[in-house]
Amino acid sequence: MRQQAGLRRYGWEVGLIGLTAVWGASFPLVKCAIERCPELRGGLGLASIQRPTTPLLYLSLRFALAAVLVGGASVRELRSLTRRQLGIGLVIGFTLCAGYTFQTFGLQRTTASNAGFITGLYVVLVPLLGAIWFRRVPAASTGIGAVLATVGLLLLAAPSGVSIGLGDSLVLVCALSYAIHILLLGRFAGSAPLRALVALQMGVTAVVTGLISVVSERAPVPTESGIWVSIVVTAVLASALGSFLQTGAQRFIPPARAAVIMTMESPFAALFGFLMLDERLRARGWIGAGLIVAGMLVAELWAPAREEL
Repeated sequence: MRQQAGLRRYGWEVGLIGLTAVWGASFPLVKCAIERCPELRGGLGLASIQRPTTPLLYLSLRFALAAVLVGGASVRELRSLTRRQLGIGLVIGFTLCAGYTFQTFGLQRTTASNAGFITGLYVVLVPLLGAIWFRRVPAASTGIGAVLATVGLLLLAAPSGVSIGLGDSLVLVCALSYAIHILLLGRFAGSAPLRALVALQMGVTAVVTGLISVVSERAPVPTESGIWVSIVVTAVLASALGSFLQTGAQRFIPPARAAVIMTMESPFAALFGFLMLDERLRARGWIGAGLIVAGMLVAELWAPAREEL
């Protein structure tokens, strides 16, 4: 039984690493749907976009599509939810919504690479907030991995020295929101049916961003095919599939270790930022990427056989 549980956990961890590659690739896709990127490489029609859409409308359409996909397969689970389970799902959904909202606004004012790096700072926020709120100190291997990943993120996000602009500040608030989201999933992911919990997160994000967009942006529904390609790809892979993988994985992986694994999103953001937008790393950036990978390996290879969720 213990061996089967270990294999199941490793399977979810591999899936989580694959998910970080999808998230990393989504940074250029989102950036070029809300901001013109004529230099974009990789097709998908994003380079030819003439009238980018607005951030909140983009998020609303993206998560509405994801909510329909997941919710359509979760009708029975949604109907069986108790009031407590519904409340848990709504609160977790609001933290996810805040994270994506601040990240998308930040992407308008900073590079795709920087947004990916700063988002990854949840790796140190998760164990800190977890120790304060739940009085749970992570395993030593997770703590060491978090420190290595944080130093790596600092080198990546500030290759020419420590400085932070408005866009970086907005993404930093996003990192805090994601940290709270990871902690709540770690605490309550097993308290409600998986598909229903994912559908609630998608639905809350779609509704909240849509309402704010109607009031503040008043933007028309996009008509350019490149924007819709970005919406569909990110809705299916990064949102629907991504939330399913993360929520499922956090039933078996402690929040602090999940956060360390998910910092791989930052090197992948740098990779796709280079491949698609020609955003280049300097020597410090490469060292930072190496430290993030090292942090993940330390957290994984030296993790205790049994670690409290």
